[in-house]
Amino acid sequence: MAAVHMIDHASMLRPRARGRFQGYLIALSIALAAAAVGRAAYSAHRDAEAISVKNEQLRAQQAAMRREPSREDQEFRRQWGLLQQDRAYPWEKVFRAVERASDPEIELLEFRPDRRQGTLVLKGEGRSGESVMRYLERLQEDATFTRAFLIHTASVERGRLVTRDFEVHLSLSPQLSGMH
Repeated sequence: MAAVHMIDHASMLRPRARGRFQGYLIALSIALAAAAVGRAAYSAHRDAEAISVKNEQLRAQQAAMRREPSREDQEFRRQWGLLQQDRAYPWEKVFRAVERASDPEIELLEFRPDRRQGTLVLKGEGRSGESVMRYLERLQEDATFTRAFLIHTASVERGRLVTRDFEVHLSLSPQLSGMH
């Protein structure tokens, strides 16, 4: 008689603990690795987008810097340059020189410097022609000015008071910084 093998169906239905646990562990490891790779890819993509946005901002800034300045910007820069020249000009030296030449018989009415030309125009009144001439001589003696000359003088009457109206042109010394 032939040997009859009996198949134990009950053992087939029983779970195999060892093989299944290893399968679950492998599946879980694959899922975790896929999640880690996905997260790394997402992070790299987000970083690349941030760099791209920053590059676009920098390109826009560079394009704005290359753009021609507007008329308002040009006018502002011109005015700013003039203001800086005015601040750098040796006003104190010029004022001191005019003060040193002052005379109680002279009243200055106008002080008009021209930095570009390197000149100064003084207009005023003196008690007499002699006081105006003394004032002109003191201005000529000052080293701040290379030339001082009387442009005009005229007699002015105000009731009983008679004065001399005058205009003096002065050439400023080229040693003054900030000139021309």
